Amino acid sequence: MANTGHDWGTWAFVQVSSADWNGVTLADDGTATSDPITVDIKSAILIGMAIYEDNTGAVASNSVTVAILGTFDDTSYETPPGLADAQVGNPMKFKITPVQNSTVIIQFSIDPRDYHLFKICVVNESGQELAVSCKYKQADVPVAS
Repeated sequence: MANTGHDWGTWAFVQVSSADWNGVTLADDGTATSDPITVDIKSAILIGMAIYEDNTGAVASNSVTVAILGTFDDTSYETPPGLADAQVGNPMKFKITPVQNSTVIIQFSIDPRDYHLFKICVVNESGQELAVSCKYKQADVPVAS
């Protein structure tokens, strides 16, 4: 019987305002939110992020929050952490601590059973300006032959 495990595609940049999320400068207290990402007809999705602090200021004194913003109608999304809005919700989120003059790399997955359409949001509360990159990689399960 044929292997029916995940058949991973290639890494691609997540889009922010229709541009690659590649080394985008994020000021302290700044927020960046991706364009919508869909996981329709895919079996899995990985998200990779690189957060770089360039050593031009003091040591980062706080963290960065990464949030997955879900939707209930494919047009309205949960609001990023710390921002007031009518659709606040309770987004899935976690924190990352930047390291001075270094790149912190993380990878996480989004379960397509939980999110078929979502946005990724980064809230920088680190005390420093950061350069943020975000990519994704999706998988299919090939048909058995």
